Amino acid sequence: ARVRILGGVVWSTPRLLTDPASRLPASGGQDHTKLVWVVSASGPACSFMLQAPLLLLGQRTVSVGESGTLRLVHVSDAHYHPFATACEDVPRGAGPCTHRNTTQFLASVLHVERPDLVAFTGDVIDGDSSPPQLAMAQLYGVAGARPWAASLGNHDEESTLSRDEVLAYVTTLRGSLTEHGPVKGSPGNFYLDVVAAGAAAAGEAAAKAAAASGAEARATALYAHPACLLHTAPVGREYDALSPAEARRLYGQPECAERLRTMLAPYGSLRAARFAPLLRRVAPRAQLADVLRVHEFSYYDALRRQCAGLAEQSEAEPAKPAIGRVDTDTEVTAHSLVAALHAAGGAVQAVADVCASPRRARNAFCAVRPPGHHAGPRGAVGGQSAGFCLLSTAAIGAAYALACRREVVRRVAILDYDVHHGNGTQECVRNVRPTERVESFSAAGATLRLSRVECKPWLSEEDGDNVFFGSIHGFGEEGGGGGQFYPGSGGPVDQSAEPSVINSPVGPIPDHDTLTATPLSTTSVRRRV
Repeated sequence: ARVRILGGVVWSTPRLLTDPASRLPASGGQDHTKLVWVVSASGPACSFMLQAPLLLLGQRTVSVGESGTLRLVHVSDAHYHPFATACEDVPRGAGPCTHRNTTQFLASVLHVERPDLVAFTGDVIDGDSSPPQLAMAQLYGVAGARPWAASLGNHDEESTLSRDEVLAYVTTLRGSLTEHGPVKGSPGNFYLDVVAAGAAAAGEAAAKAAAASGAEARATALYAHPACLLHTAPVGREYDALSPAEARRLYGQPECAERLRTMLAPYGSLRAARFAPLLRRVAPRAQLADVLRVHEFSYYDALRRQCAGLAEQSEAEPAKPAIGRVDTDTEVTAHSLVAALHAAGGAVQAVADVCASPRRARNAFCAVRPPGHHAGPRGAVGGQSAGFCLLSTAAIGAAYALACRREVVRRVAILDYDVHHGNGTQECVRNVRPTERVESFSAAGATLRLSRVECKPWLSEEDGDNVFFGSIHGFGEEGGGGGQFYPGSGGPVDQSAEPSVINSPVGPIPDHDTLTATPLSTTSVRRRV
C-alpha cells in the first residue's frame, strides 16, 4: 500500500523505511523529546520497518485504526536511569530535573497522542542503570498495554546484562512486539508488518479457524529471515558511507540480496494477492548438531573464525568494507555464517512443520540465502569453487528429516533443478556411506598420496538405501568456446546405486536458447525412490 506522511515532530534523526531502497528525511525542531508521525494507508496492507533496511516479514502485526490512520510515537535515546539522578544539559532557568521527568513526560505524551504503536530506539536505558531490569520495566511500562517495540543502542548493554539478555528480557514485557534481530551490529533489532484496519482481528480469527479446521495442514508455509539479507551486503555505517555505484562494485556478485527483495520486499512477487494464503514464518537458526550431520566440524569452524575476524574488522572500521573469500568465487562478510545458519534452520523447521502431528503445513518454500548446493562436507568439491555456497541447506534439511523425524520419514529424496549441477549436495548424499578419499601432493620431485575414509551417516548403516539425489542441470561445452559448463560434474556416467544418485544433464549448450535433455528412465527413478 502507499504510505503518506501527514505530519510529525522530530527530536532526533530516525530512519522510517517504507521500502528498503528509500529514505525519508527528518524534519522539525530539535527541542522536543518525541517523534509523532500520523500515517495514512490506502490499500489492503501497509508494511513498516524501523531502524533497518531489511526484509519485511514480521509475524507480529500492528493494525491501522478504523479511521484509516496509524499513530506512531517514536522515543529516541531516552538514556533512562531507574533512580532520581540529575539531568544533563538542562536549559538555564528550567528548574530542577531528574530522570523521573522522562517517564512523566512520556506518559503525558502518550495520553495526548494515543498512539497505535510506540517505538523506542537508540540508547533506551543508561549504561549506569543497575539493575537494568528495573530501568526497563519502569520506562517500557509507561506504554502500558499499547503495542511497542525496542531497537537498542550501545548503552543498553553496558550495565550488568549482555545485549542478548537485554533483548530476552524486553521480549517478555507487557505489550512488547520486539523480536531478536540477526546479530549484534546489525542495523535493527525488530521488524513489523502494519496491516489495514480490522485486518489484525480478522487475521487472528482466521488463524484460530484454520487451526480448528485443520487448514494449516493444507497450506504452504513460507520461511525467511532478515539475516539472509546481510550476507555479502553493506550493513550499518558502511551502508551509509557507500554510494550505490560503490555498493554494486563491492557486492555486485550474481548471488545477491536483491534476489530475496524481489520476492519479499513490500512490492515483491510473493506479496501478490494470489500468495496471501501463505503461512509466513520466520526461519530459526539451525543448531550445530543439524549442521554436523552433513558437514565436517573443521569446515564449519573455519567459517566461524573467518566471519568472526571480519566482524572485528567491521567494529574497528565501521565504514570500511570487510569482505573475505572462501575461494575465488565465494565471498563472506561478518554476517554470512549467521545468514547460512538461518537458511539451514528454515529448511529444518519446514521439515518439522510438515512432519508434525497434526501438520502445521502441507508443504513449504524457503526464501533464504546463501545457497548451498555447491557446498560439500568440506566446502568446495573437486577442485572447483563453492559457487557462492556455504552450507548445504537441502542436505541439512533431508538429514534432519531422516534422523529426527524417523517415526514419519523412512526415505528422503532431494531433487535439484538448476542450471548448475548440485555437486555439493551430491557429495553430502554420497557421504552417508564410507568413502575413500585420496589426495596427492607434489613437492621436490616426489608425489605424496594420502588416503582417508570419510562417512557422515544421517541415521544408520542403511542410509544408502534410503537416500536419493536427482539433478537436472547444464553440462558440457558452454557457448561454443571450448569451456566446460560449471562445475563440470554430473555427466551421464556420474551415477551411483547406493546411495541412489541420478543425474540428467542438459546439453551441450551452444547458446542459452536450445537445450537437449538426456533421457531419464522413469522406471529407474521410480524403483530407486
